[in-house]
Order: sequence, then structure tokens, then C-alpha cells
Amino acid sequence: MTEENVKQELEDHADHEQRGEKHYVLITKDSCPYCNKAIDLLKEKSLSFIYTDMENAPKALDSTKEQLSWRTVPMIWKQDIDWEDGVGRVLDNVFIGGLEQLEGHFEEDLEDD
Repeated sequence: MTEENVKQELEDHADHEQRGEKHYVLITKDSCPYCNKAIDLLKEKSLSFIYTDMENAPKALDSTKEQLSWRTVPMIWKQDIDWEDGVGRVLDNVFIGGLEQLEGHFEEDLEDD
């Protein structure tokens, strides 16, 4: 391996360490077909995610919607997580939006590659 290759590998590793692992967080309602489509999309892409079904927590759901100025579910965030020492530390937490915005998010990722 040349010195240039080693340097590039170290830079790539440092960049990965800085970005962390992508993880998605969703607020959903079980009765929402768009929520189910968002979950299915993340599963299809084999991405790490967690969701909270707020079907039976309307006050909490309304409060979250109000805080975000977002009217519908799903509500989706992308996080970058650093798992150093086995403890997850959120490096970045970005609100994406709903299903349509999630689909657009993946289209942008394809364009960046």
C-alpha cells in the first residue's frame, strides 16, 4: 500500500468517524399508510431505525406537531450516531419531514454518490 493510499484510507476513516452511523427516528400512527410506507422503505434499504407509534397518545402527538410546525405523520429524523466505546452518542439530528421528504432524501443521496 502506497503512502498516498494509506493517507486516503485514514482520511476516509476519519470522515466516517466524524459522520457516524446513519440512524432514523420516526413518530408514527399505526393507522397511517404513509407511516407504514416509510417503515417499509427503511426496511427495504436495510437501514437502522426506531419508531414510536403515537396512535394512543394524541396529546403528545399534537404537542410534537406544534413544536415542529408539522401537521402530519410520519415525522422523520436522520441521526448520525457515534458508537465509540459501545455507547451511542448523537452527532447530528436533522428533521427530514414525512414520507415524501424521506423519498427525496434518498434521491439526493443517490445523486451525491
